[in-house]
Amino acid sequence: MNKIIETDPFLGFPECCRLFTENRNSTTLDVSCFKWPSAVLVNDIEKLRMEGINNYMNGLKYVILIHILTLGYSRVKCQQEYDSETDCSLVKRNIDAQDCKHIFKICYNMDLEVHTSDIEYVCKVLTERFIVNQDGAYYFQHKAIQDSVLISYSKINPNATIPLLTFGHLVDIVYPQNYKEQKDQIVIKISGPCYPALAKKINSILNSLSYQIDCYRLKESKLFTENDIDLVYQLILSIENEKDHHRHVISNYLGHFIPLYLLRNIGKLDDQTLTVKHTKDQMLISVTIKDKNIVLSIDPQTSLINASYSNCKDIFKWLLKNTDHTLLDFTEMFKQITSEDFGVYKAAFGERKT
Repeated sequence: MNKIIETDPFLGFPECCRLFTENRNSTTLDVSCFKWPSAVLVNDIEKLRMEGINNYMNGLKYVILIHILTLGYSRVKCQQEYDSETDCSLVKRNIDAQDCKHIFKICYNMDLEVHTSDIEYVCKVLTERFIVNQDGAYYFQHKAIQDSVLISYSKINPNATIPLLTFGHLVDIVYPQNYKEQKDQIVIKISGPCYPALAKKINSILNSLSYQIDCYRLKESKLFTENDIDLVYQLILSIENEKDHHRHVISNYLGHFIPLYLLRNIGKLDDQTLTVKHTKDQMLISVTIKDKNIVLSIDPQTSLINASYSNCKDIFKWLLKNTDHTLLDFTEMFKQITSEDFGVYKAAFGERKT
């Protein structure tokens, strides 16, 4: 309830409350009905896009919205990548005819000359509906309009929209390719060919999160709970690549716990084909995911501590049973794990000694 009260819906809070209670489909979508654009607004943007197929000026309206979304985002991007309140804006003098021509080609596969006078006219028309002009800069009138443009553009150019996704988008409205949405549900579905870019984005945001509750929210999103095997593979591959090239900037949580969490979710920790070896300080896990072999390099102590923090007792126990215990600093580990997990440790360590 508190999350709903804190929202600022485009339709207005009273109207959203009315629609929420009158529409039986809406009540299953919880706070999303208030936080994200309505299906009506998203359809309005989609209608504008479709009208541009056979009408240059309508197409230019859509192109201008995409221009503000993409170039505006790059100019005002927040330092904290997971911030979902980024407002896109674009100074009037930075709206370039050549940029619009390029976007026209992407959106409509048309190689048209775009004139500055047409841009100026279209911007005036759009200020009556979707954007505002403040001190020479164009802004979307409301974040819901910005998100609606993003949702629409994701259907045309998903790889270009993935860098624009925020923590909020990933948690609430981004879904893997096979997800079956409900009626009137607002979604951004990412297809398999875009999974490498999506995995990199997810891991980048996970790596930037400071609070356990935010990590939990992302892990509970459909991107994780749908257990899309192809996406899981790309997430693990992205993490291992980052560890190989940027080990000093990747968090212990992302680098040494999330891969095990993902393997657990798809049943691969219990896979009989999985093998475990050890180096002087690492646990090497070799596993096959959809005929593709991948080797995880895990610090077992770091993984154990994060499994305890995350209340993943099955992963905690699996690690204890499969880890070379000479790699563990028990004194340090006991300081950081829960008392309940200490009991799990005693049972597992006893099994290992016998």
